[in-house]
Amino acid sequence: MLHRKPGLFIAALSVIGRLCAQAQDWQQQSHAAMRLLEMGRYADAERLYLAALDQARAFGENDPRLAAAMNNLGSVYHSQGKYAEAEDLFRRSLALMDHAAAPDWPAVAIALSNLAEVERARGRSREAATLLERALEMHKLSPPAEDRGLGTNLLNLGQIYLEQARYGQAEAALRRALAIFGTTSGPGPDGAGAEQPRRAGPGARPLPRSRAVLSPCQDRTGKRTRAGAS
Repeated sequence: MLHRKPGLFIAALSVIGRLCAQAQDWQQQSHAAMRLLEMGRYADAERLYLAALDQARAFGENDPRLAAAMNNLGSVYHSQGKYAEAEDLFRRSLALMDHAAAPDWPAVAIALSNLAEVERARGRSREAATLLERALEMHKLSPPAEDRGLGTNLLNLGQIYLEQARYGQAEAALRRALAIFGTTSGPGPDGAGAEQPRRAGPGARPLPRSRAVLSPCQDRTGKRTRAGAS
């Protein structure tokens, strides 16, 4: 008969509890920073995202929260016009995502579109188009719920094609975008009717809450485990 040592079991629960608290703190800081970014309080959002990035480094390079934290901080720098800093973080985030054992394709698509926003803002429309085309490939691997992100990328890509006088490709991309937003349910900006597309560029996006990874406090259903309960 196998007997567990109470001391080791209690120590394991203590470690799990600390990991749980760290994960919850990271999520809370990231969500608070996202709200500040949406309010235009960039300095405050930057402060919280920097703290979240420091925490994410402790989770290890293979933890998706590190890539998410880099992307999110990059979105603040993009909003502030700090394109060099934003580009560096977006590229580092993408590198981590590309090497993940099980890539989160919708998150990769967001990171690619964010990097495309930077390239477009710096006058590199050809590079931006290539990145958005890669993002469209990622959407093919994403669930249907990601249609809004797909529509936004098509809208941005269509505008770049127009700037490049690639009118046939522009028309095809814009028609697809309009078809997506025309069938997306939900209130529009005025509170009625179909939901409208997000204004195309510039505007890098932090990873939304739906992209949050499971913490040590959660099982695969998203419920809190006993170790994470307060």
